Amino acid sequence: MTIRITGLVLAGLLLAASAETPAQIASEQDQLAAIARLTDSAMLDEFFLSDNWVVRQAVVARTSSSALLIEAAFGDPDPYVRDEAVSHLEDQDLLTRIALKDASRMVRFRAIQRISDQAHLTEVALRDRNGDMRSLVLPLITGSNDLLEIARKIDDPTTRARAFAGIKDNELLSRLAKADEDPGIRLAAVEHVADSALLRELALSEPDETIRRAAVSRVRDQSVLRTIAKGPAPAKVRAAAIERLSDQTVIGELAVSDPQPDIRWAAVDVLDDQAALAKIAVTETDARVRARAASRLTDQAVLSQLATSDTDAGVRREATARITDPALRRRIAVEDKNGSVRAAAVRDLIDDPALFRSLASRDESPEVRFYAVARLTDPKLLERICRQDASPSVRMTALSRITGPDALARLARTHPDWVIRKAAVDRITDPGVLSGVASTDSDPDVRKTAFLLLDEKAVAVIARSAPDARTREQAVFFLNDRRLLDELLQQTADPGVRAAAVDRTLRVEAQAPDPRDVQVRLMLLDPAIAGRYGRLDVEFRVALDEKRYIKDEASSGGAGTPVKGKVLVENVTLTIRRGDEVLFKKAYRGHKARKAEAFSPEAPAQGGYLMKVNSAELDYLEIAKTLLAIPDKNDLSLALGSKSKYIHAAAAALSDSWRGGGAPKIESGHEEAGDDD
Repeated sequence: MTIRITGLVLAGLLLAASAETPAQIASEQDQLAAIARLTDSAMLDEFFLSDNWVVRQAVVARTSSSALLIEAAFGDPDPYVRDEAVSHLEDQDLLTRIALKDASRMVRFRAIQRISDQAHLTEVALRDRNGDMRSLVLPLITGSNDLLEIARKIDDPTTRARAFAGIKDNELLSRLAKADEDPGIRLAAVEHVADSALLRELALSEPDETIRRAAVSRVRDQSVLRTIAKGPAPAKVRAAAIERLSDQTVIGELAVSDPQPDIRWAAVDVLDDQAALAKIAVTETDARVRARAASRLTDQAVLSQLATSDTDAGVRREATARITDPALRRRIAVEDKNGSVRAAAVRDLIDDPALFRSLASRDESPEVRFYAVARLTDPKLLERICRQDASPSVRMTALSRITGPDALARLARTHPDWVIRKAAVDRITDPGVLSGVASTDSDPDVRKTAFLLLDEKAVAVIARSAPDARTREQAVFFLNDRRLLDELLQQTADPGVRAAAVDRTLRVEAQAPDPRDVQVRLMLLDPAIAGRYGRLDVEFRVALDEKRYIKDEASSGGAGTPVKGKVLVENVTLTIRRGDEVLFKKAYRGHKARKAEAFSPEAPAQGGYLMKVNSAELDYLEIAKTLLAIPDKNDLSLALGSKSKYIHAAAAALSDSWRGGGAPKIESGHEEAGDDD
């Protein structure tokens, strides 16, 4: 017998939801099945009052009520419900507002997909503060004048380049390239205009050197390039022309006979004639030009001569890097008086464990030790070097080669450098070791790294029992579970922990100053930074992406209600400016959610979901290094004496000045597990 569920029965089921929770009337699956059969739109709208986002999303997917769609798109607390509502909206004004204002990137992206009006797309590009939606709408904007407006008003080189890439009006580009008042607009137009006559004119006679070089870099006419390369133009303009020349005869003449070393260097840089390069490498008076010639040579006899007898270390270094004879490289690695030359010999040298051990332990150059340590496998020697070497880069390289959990644990517990301890902790998986470090380490950043790898139960134990009061109070900061916070308040007599628990509870429930933002601002007040830059502006933005998981009744053992969880992934964008100049800009993202996530039944819950938060961690050392980059000696001296451990450590790392020359990525001795997509 077939049983049909009538509209009245469905209506009764759905109306009951306004007075009772869905769990009291039926399972989620039953409710969804009922909604799928319901045809009365008023009943659908009533059921939107459900506390269950899955049910509200199902209602939004079926409703014909514009008012309900707008209410859901703007007012629903759940991004998945808002996303569903936005997918049914057509009002361009509303979609633009959502694209600019919604807290969820997923919802903003959905709104962008629904915007078709060019004026509204332009409005998003102009008003988007984060820039993520701007990058999405720029390819959708077809109006040249709209793109030009964006390029003029958004002071960002990447945005300007993307905007000009979309301008197809070549007449407009020509006008801008010729005579626009804004040099940045002129430059962007020159980089995109398809007018060979105009490019030739600018390449030959433009007074603005930057624009002239941009024009030269797009000229293909070899006669024009020859004229510029051999003429009286500024050296950088001539070098740009030489780079595009194809006539090796002209290039060879310039490489040998031009009076300006910079021009000879530029010519050598594109010269292919090995005989000419060999002659230049041996006879050229300017060491920089000789070194560039050596870097392009393949003749092993000439390279050996240069590597062992040239008076300039830069020439010897370039020649050594191209030598294929292992025996000669070993001799240079031991005998050359210059550390950078010895390092070039060690780099890419075939395995020689005894030599690597000797150099890693005894060579006076940190650059040599760096490359030698990168080839070591002896765990005891690596641990000794990690503890004793004077160079931060060498110590960190040694740590990256250590794989044994016991050695990592020892370094995490006892290394004198907090940077090394923190890096070691980040590779430890043993909860006991992590709890020990989190309980006893003297440095809050090291403890923080350990706290982030522990579950909240272990953190709560440390909050009760750590020997140091500051550690106990710091542990409280990593608790999100209200139950654990309440237990601390009820069971702990420590006034500091109780105060921290109250503060953390308030932070969980309401917005509070982000401690990462506070830390950055404190760093910028340090004399080593403030004395160099003066007042700096900080823009600190946090956004959350979320991924949801449902374990159905069958896979959860028929317990009745499916187990649901969600992972919130933090995205932090940090921008540091001096006036209009951007000194530092980077986006930090928490670990991405995996295809499958395990949720503890005791994890914090929100809206029926067990929750995990993958926080974004800022690299304060990276920020400090960027702001201290290319300093003068006084800057580094001041920074080395800074009370900020981040600025002090950054200055110490920058003291390894050879690292600025492009040291290679060192293969670590362990393999880091990547997130599943």
